[in-house]
Amino acid sequence: MPTVFQCPNCGAHALIIDIIQNKKTKEMKAIIRCAECGLVHEEPVESPIIDRAVIYGRFIDKFYAGEIKVPEGGEEEE
Repeated sequence: MPTVFQCPNCGAHALIIDIIQNKKTKEMKAIIRCAECGLVHEEPVESPIIDRAVIYGRFIDKFYAGEIKVPEGGEEEE
């Protein structure tokens, strides 16, 4: 399984997905961030066995639907 993904915003292979769990509430979330353009998004994680590729797929869907805020100065060129 890949550990670094392509950023839909800048195209760099610099997108990392970290899955963290709150020790008190046991809730899990994924922090998706691009080391190149600074794009950051948090996504809830429902299951401890979810794959990063599934999280990436959901992230990509939301990005292209316009549901994810793009950092200033990091927008794609047309």
